[in-house]
Amino acid sequence: MIKMQMGLIRRINTKGERKRYTNLTNLWSIGILSKHIGQFEKIIVDSLDQLLLAVARIRSLVSLRSAAIELLKIRLLLHQHLLATFICVLLTLLWSGETRHNKAQEGK
Repeated sequence: MIKMQMGLIRRINTKGERKRYTNLTNLWSIGILSKHIGQFEKIIVDSLDQLLLAVARIRSLVSLRSAAIELLKIRLLLHQHLLATFICVLLTLLWSGETRHNKAQEGK
């Protein structure tokens, strides 16, 4: 049997003892985080594809000026890639810390 009280879901067995306690806001935040992590993964893959294309273009260029411009583009792509990776790791750490915190509270 499931009872809902003030944003909490409580699973109660037939004898009335509480089995598990899940906060709806945590379920919502996990859904939001997984959505954002998926978006950041897409950004990382896209930027790596662009990076490979830029490197291929540099190898085919003759002009030093054109190669310098392509190198600047690569630098910007690397910054985007690093930023997206950092945010993805940060969100993952926040999510795992929140999960550990919730498990500790369930044990009390």
